Amino acid sequence: GARAMGYPFGDLYTLILFTGLRLREAAQAVWGEYQDAHEALVLQPDRMKRKPGDERGAFLMPLNIGALVTIENMKDDLVGEDERPPADRPIFMGSRKSAVSGFSAAKVELDDLIEEQIGHRLPHWTTHDLRRTMSTVLQPLGVTQKIIDRLQDHRDKEISHTARHYQHYDYIDEKRA
Repeated sequence: GARAMGYPFGDLYTLILFTGLRLREAAQAVWGEYQDAHEALVLQPDRMKRKPGDERGAFLMPLNIGALVTIENMKDDLVGEDERPPADRPIFMGSRKSAVSGFSAAKVELDDLIEEQIGHRLPHWTTHDLRRTMSTVLQPLGVTQKIIDRLQDHRDKEISHTARHYQHYDYIDEKRA
């Protein structure tokens, strides 16, 4: 259904499905956060859902092949006149040349497209359920809870305050795998 929607909302839902990012984390992404050489999105800490005083830096989301293809196919939408430098332009641009909005209407459209494709309406679901699904599907694949938490930018509750201060390894290779 998301692929049938096309740009911007279909691609947005597809990226969320492939990454487990929260709706607004993905929707407000700008081209400067896409690091194609590293096959990753690097989201600034102020855009993440974190408690005040959280000192973690930018969030690095390694992109799997599905997420990479989704983003690479949108690069053409960056072309055109715009007063902002390309790095500041939203990946998912709405009609007013700002990040997309109107998520409720897009979700209704997606539900309608899914119903057309499978012949019945899905039970109630939210965009956040895509994030939960990613976490659930990774478990039987043998991905440890520590890595799942890192992919979802959850703080490791088992690490001591001292370890948090001194140990900054981000499990990039493990997250990518």
